[in-house]
Amino acid sequence: MKKITSLLMLLVLVVSTPMNSYAASDNSKNRFEYTNQNGDTITIQTLETKNGYVSKTYDSNNNLIETASIAKGGDEIDIKFSNGKTDIVSMSEFEIVEIPAAKQVEVPNITIQSSVVPSGFSYVGQYRLELDGQLGWKYMKVYYDDQYDGIKTYSIRNWSGTIGALVLGMITGLGVGAVIAHAIIGALIGSGLGVFTGDLLGISSSVSLACYAYSQILYTEDSSEPYRYRVTKDYGGTKYIVGDIDHPGLIDDVYYEGTSVGAFNDYYYALMDPTIYHTYGNLGQFN
Repeated sequence: MKKITSLLMLLVLVVSTPMNSYAASDNSKNRFEYTNQNGDTITIQTLETKNGYVSKTYDSNNNLIETASIAKGGDEIDIKFSNGKTDIVSMSEFEIVEIPAAKQVEVPNITIQSSVVPSGFSYVGQYRLELDGQLGWKYMKVYYDDQYDGIKTYSIRNWSGTIGALVLGMITGLGVGAVIAHAIIGALIGSGLGVFTGDLLGISSSVSLACYAYSQILYTEDSSEPYRYRVTKDYGGTKYIVGDIDHPGLIDDVYYEGTSVGAFNDYYYALMDPTIYHTYGNLGQFN
């Protein structure tokens, strides 16, 4: 296996002018659009079900043309096309290696009477909140710490198949959500490593993705009454650092899932609400 530590220092997303394009058109419904060099557009909806994951592909007229599915923990992706044909993609086609973290670092549950930020935590920011009831306006400070969970590598060699199937392969192989899986495929297409026609994606070269996972632990406190309103250990979302070992620096990027630092920066009201509730209790609700 090639050395992969350099990926931690190569977090540059290369902006190019691709002949194919990708856009996450509606993350709330997990619908993603891809447009090829001929101007044909397909939309893929990827959903998590009780038993696994499903990707449905629609043409530009919103006709269903393909359904791909895989069971949780499964080793085969089942594909059904609108013309009645079927196909199976084995997860053995991908080379997947998981290296878990050697040690989990626990954050101590600290009893405090004043502001005492746990050692190793970094400052995110202070947020002005208008809460229900007697609290009114409050200022909440947020800190975070990254807890390294491990790394997974996921190799694709000379892939030729549907985007819907590859999305499910990435969800299963890398352990990331649908939004990140589609973003990675979009980066592959945007960089020129992947080319697709219709709903078929071709990757002629070797692509070996390395995915570093970090659980983000949050520490929050009220700026004026930290002894009264605080959370000394609150598990947030996950940060992923994803890069291509075979093409370092080309598609490397940082992705976030859940109530993470990225969520605080990008989706303030929607994703901070659970953290506010944990900090201020039953009174921690927005007006």
